[in-house]
Amino acid sequence: MTNNKDIIIELIATTCEVDINKIDINSSMSTIEEWDSLKQMDIILTLEEKFNVEFADIDIIELTSVALFVEFISNEKL
Repeated sequence: MTNNKDIIIELIATTCEVDINKIDINSSMSTIEEWDSLKQMDIILTLEEKFNVEFADIDIIELTSVALFVEFISNEKL
């Protein structure tokens, strides 16, 4: 069974068009050059659809890493 972390990593790799092996739990907008503000919005929209969650404006600004996305999704799914 695929866990949230793996789904999020795959989604970010696909959205940012980078090799999935270059992304891990510590990856972020700071470490992935292709992950810019436009890609951030694509990631947010896809996560909202995939996990049936909604991000507040502040979340969109603050959630800028795989780890933070995993934590957010895990907390929302409790």
